[in-house]
Amino acid sequence: MDGISLIGGIGGVWDIIKTLGLPGVIVVMYWMQLKENEKNRKALARERAELLKEIYTERKEASAALDTVLEKYSADMAEQRQMYRDNVHLVKQYRQISSDLRAVVAANTSAMTDLTAAVGHNQFCPIVRREGGTE
Repeated sequence: MDGISLIGGIGGVWDIIKTLGLPGVIVVMYWMQLKENEKNRKALARERAELLKEIYTERKEASAALDTVLEKYSADMAEQRQMYRDNVHLVKQYRQISSDLRAVVAANTSAMTDLTAAVGHNQFCPIVRREGGTE
């Protein structure tokens, strides 16, 4: 801005002051401030609307991600519960097998005891036993 246009601008303001007077200049300045405020308010409203839209979109995406995580967690927990149920079933079967095995071991021990006694009493050859030499 050069000096001549500045002087012309000041002269224009001076003309407004002479025409409207000081109260008129105040009203014009007040009106200009209102227009500026209105422009700022509209810009802020647009910016706020854009931010709210962005927040809503991000929140929607986060909610979808959280839903996915919760579904996966729920499936994992259901799988873990099923594993515990399966383990309980295995323990019950193991108890049954161990009690059956205990009976088999007891029967085998009894049979081995009887076999040991029979071997201990049967140390002579069959001819000697027939002749009565075992007693």
